[in-house]
Amino acid sequence: MLSIFRNLSERKKIRCKKKRKITFSRLIKYAGNKKWLLFTWLGLSAVGMVMGMMPYICIWLVVRDLTNVAPDWTKAENIAQYGWLAFTFALENIREIRAANQQQRYLDSLEDRLP
Repeated sequence: MLSIFRNLSERKKIRCKKKRKITFSRLIKYAGNKKWLLFTWLGLSAVGMVMGMMPYICIWLVVRDLTNVAPDWTKAENIAQYGWLAFTFALENIREIRAANQQQRYLDSLEDRLP
């Protein structure tokens, strides 16, 4: 019975690898001679994901500092700095998402021009 589940999971992995390869090759085909835009879009998406996590990390740092000095919260340092960092990272994340969306719209317009 276990071998059946192993075979099914192996088949599923193979199908996913083939599908990923086909999808990426289609994207490169759509990009044509503007492949650099595709890679720029992928890079901006990755940066946006990291930037999207940073406000949560800053909030975690605030909570960590507050719990370390729990009864006397006046001893907590860098809380305002972490708050401003969280705000800045959130704004940068919005900017990166907008840039990635602009790249996506341009790639979509390239797709519409294909025969």
